[in-house]
Amino acid sequence: MRYAIKTFPEQEHQAFFEALATLPGDHKKFPIELVFDGVRFQYAPWNVMGAYGLFANLSCAFHFEIPAPLAPVQTVQYFFGPQVNMARKMYAGFIQTPDFGFITEVVPLVLFHRPMGIRMPGDAVNKNFRVSPYVIKGDANPIAIMLASSTNPNVGCSIIESVDEKESFLALNIQNPDMPEITINKGVTL
Repeated sequence: MRYAIKTFPEQEHQAFFEALATLPGDHKKFPIELVFDGVRFQYAPWNVMGAYGLFANLSCAFHFEIPAPLAPVQTVQYFFGPQVNMARKMYAGFIQTPDFGFITEVVPLVLFHRPMGIRMPGDAVNKNFRVSPYVIKGDANPIAIMLASSTNPNVGCSIIESVDEKESFLALNIQNPDMPEITINKGVTL
């Protein structure tokens, strides 16, 4: 999957992106509301990753786990907060209606594989949603994320903002010395 990058540096979006850089912050009550382009997102520091990487249980692997939604999730939209020091947080927005959804922090590794489903309470699974073909950020700094294995420094991945003749996009690269390297879609390297 190739993700184009859309940048929204306008002043009207700055409060949203500044909040992404500092969440969960010192808020005492959750959820809090963030607004982006007319969509009201509720944020709470719960974890939607659940068993995303639990490959022993394929009914959970590559599935987000969410609390009971008000309506079925229609779109998953990825956002990057502005870079603070050396870190840049990533979020997934789960858009349920044209003007409502919730947003939560996720690990950048989710970019490497489209979620296979969204698990809800009671083991219901929504497979009827789309993942936006672009990620959204609010600053001009390029996205550059490198993740390395804590047990083997030769194994890791990178997510780097690149530009071709048409657009900015995320170049995804997996580094494993025991695996051949294949480049797909001018930016996804496996």
